[in-house]
Amino acid sequence: MAKKILNALLIIFAILGVVIIGLYIYFVNNYNDKTVVDVQVQNGIVTNPEDVDILEESEIENPPLMEFNYYSNANINGEKLRELKFTYFTNADASLDSMYTSGMQYVGEIDYSLLEIDLKFNVKNAVNTINELTENRIKFLDNYNYYDGQTDGNGNYQGWASERRLPTNNNGEGFIITIDDQVFMLVLDGTFDYYYKILGITQKTTLKYNCSDLFLYVSKIAESCGAGYGEYFVNADLTPFFTIKQYNSATGHFENMSVNSKYEQWFTKVPIKINYFKDGYTTAEQSFFGSIDYNSQVDNSNHADVDIWKVYDVYDFTNEDFSLTYSNVYEGYLLNLKPTSIKEIDLTKNNVKLNVNIELSKFDKKVVGLNSLCFNNLGKIETLTIDSANEEMNFYFLNSSLYLTDYETIQFSENITPIYKDNWHVSAELLEGGVA
Repeated sequence: MAKKILNALLIIFAILGVVIIGLYIYFVNNYNDKTVVDVQVQNGIVTNPEDVDILEESEIENPPLMEFNYYSNANINGEKLRELKFTYFTNADASLDSMYTSGMQYVGEIDYSLLEIDLKFNVKNAVNTINELTENRIKFLDNYNYYDGQTDGNGNYQGWASERRLPTNNNGEGFIITIDDQVFMLVLDGTFDYYYKILGITQKTTLKYNCSDLFLYVSKIAESCGAGYGEYFVNADLTPFFTIKQYNSATGHFENMSVNSKYEQWFTKVPIKINYFKDGYTTAEQSFFGSIDYNSQVDNSNHADVDIWKVYDVYDFTNEDFSLTYSNVYEGYLLNLKPTSIKEIDLTKNNVKLNVNIELSKFDKKVVGLNSLCFNNLGKIETLTIDSANEEMNFYFLNSSLYLTDYETIQFSENITPIYKDNWHVSAELLEGGVA
């Protein structure tokens, strides 16, 4: 009797075993979990770019770290074009010969197919699918055009096609910026977690950001932040993308920022300029880099040449055209030319001259100098006059305060002593008698 019961139990267990094995094989080969989620970033990046801050022009305190061109072709009068431009240094001394303008360009409709994966994972193909996604993310980088640009000793811009995956310096270590004469390196090495499920069990893999992710993120901001067409500024948190290091002049190395550094918050609100056009591009001249697909001769405008390059314009600027940024280093406020004033300048014209008259005693705050990139690629200053009825004072010209902006005369009242930081101008000369 006991033997019969044992045999019966063995038969039952055998049948159960066959059923379990069969179910396992079925699920391995056929089960699709439809609850798989798309990429979810876990380290603080804004997942809905429309939530970024759209800035009033008067709120811009620092020159934008990046600038984005988007010719949307909503008017169906050209082709789509997206471009992201970085201005930075490649050496810690922030010298002129290490200043670069680099960027990325995407022509036409963005093909997201390489970034899309089958969201129906199963045990058999999950690992292969993740590997395929990783490989495709690398392949997607080939869809961009990359440009570098440097200035020679005479302030002439020289651009060329780049083989580097930006933004990096020549050693591939990151790119360098200055804030209040402090030097920082931004290294694009952030990561994000990709979650999916297999048989109802959540799985995770970690992927590394690349410059395409940064490009597409800024593009999404332009499209969905709600500001519409035009030129405007946004604050975006870029800390998920980058590790930020501060230069230690004592050790000669870039080191991690100290906890609660006063600059830490700045990098969570990085200013980015957006140029969002309803038109499409028709000529290479509309590009940041003067080139489309590495071709500077592109011209689909079908319009006769006009003589806009021969027009001569003079613009006058006074106190009202400047915003103020406080500097702990100089214990006073630094001047920045307002975006609204910059927009008045028609930079498509070669012959642009500025007359600038600054009366320091009429500001309600202590103004001590020009901020970096105060005059950035703005033609030529015919006369820059800085006057003050107050006591004797120093007036500082920070690094690159006149960048690619030539000048004829700089003059001061007798009680002002100008102090020029290294590379304050692309062709700085010693002043004699208070006049450059």
